[in-house]
Amino acid sequence: MHTAELHKHFQLIGSPVMIVQALIQSSYKDCVFDYTGGNVDSASKTLIGVASNSGHDADRTLFLVADPHYTGADDEDILIKSDYVKWHGLDLFMKDSFYNFCLPLKT
Repeated sequence: MHTAELHKHFQLIGSPVMIVQALIQSSYKDCVFDYTGGNVDSASKTLIGVASNSGHDADRTLFLVADPHYTGADDEDILIKSDYVKWHGLDLFMKDSFYNFCLPLKT
């Protein structure tokens, strides 16, 4: 896990990070195949914060995740009580899945 890079992104840029299922592409004898290659976590996530103990130790990192599909009111109580925004440990990421992290840059 690249927790140091995520910390740096939030410190310098601050934009949310989109996390989506990775698509694997392979070819064999001029044929191209798209598949998820054992990917079991297909839920999109929006990372809006990272917290770690000293040294950015991945095992002690927490990820503040927002559900990107939420369309309700901008009410902090609703978001937190309904788990639309929640802190997660490293177990948020399944070991048998692949993830793409999109770190938007400000222009």
